[in-house]
Amino acid sequence: MATNEQEAWAPASLERVRTRRRAARRRQRLLRLDLGIGFAVGLLLLLLTPGLAIAAAIAALALASMLIATIAQRLIRRRS
Repeated sequence: MATNEQEAWAPASLERVRTRRRAARRRQRLLRLDLGIGFAVGLLLLLLTPGLAIAAAIAALALASMLIATIAQRLIRRRS
C-alpha cells in the first residue's frame, strides 16, 4: 500500500519541481537580459551625450536602480 501511495505522489511532485525549475530559469534569463540592456543603454548614454557629467549622473542612477531592484528581487525569492 505504501509503494502505491508513493508512486502516485512522485509524478505530481516531480512535475511541480520541473515547473518551478523552468520558471526559475526563465526569470534568470529575463534578469540577465534586463541587466544587459540596462548596461548597454547606460554606456550608450555616456558615449553619445554631449553633456558627459549629466549623462554620467543619469547613467549612474539608472544602474543603481537596477542593482537595487536585483538585490530586492533576490531577497524576496529567498524569503518565499
